Amino acid sequence: MGIEENKQVVRDWIDAVNAGREDRILDLLTDDFRFTCMAVQPEWLRHSLGREEFAKVPSTMSQVLVSPIQLRIVDMTAEGSRVALEMATDSMLRNGKRYNNAYHLVIKLRDGKFYEVLEYSCSFLVQSCFGVDAVQAGATQNA
Repeated sequence: MGIEENKQVVRDWIDAVNAGREDRILDLLTDDFRFTCMAVQPEWLRHSLGREEFAKVPSTMSQVLVSPIQLRIVDMTAEGSRVALEMATDSMLRNGKRYNNAYHLVIKLRDGKFYEVLEYSCSFLVQSCFGVDAVQAGATQNA
């Protein structure tokens, strides 16, 4: 696939996340898909997710938000089978905190699907909004 087609797949993923379409997210991921959060600290943020876990992230996060998570594309650059995506979200949590994070994703595609995503974001904001307790509670609910 070409650069423009790869960028469209990324736009399709954003649309699926914003629509809460876990089935559509799964359609855009290879069977061997791997997501890795590139945070250095706190330690609990350093994690990887497989295909099914990654597809559930928007609905899991939306459980602690006032309204479902919405992602906004800031910019996109592509070369070969890689797309660099800058995106942002601005949401209110049920606990009254504002979650307005900025992200940079390196998305690697094969045959029109994501096979790897590396995420860089503000880990301080994630820690201050969610903390390890919130993440563990979400994991328990999804077990």
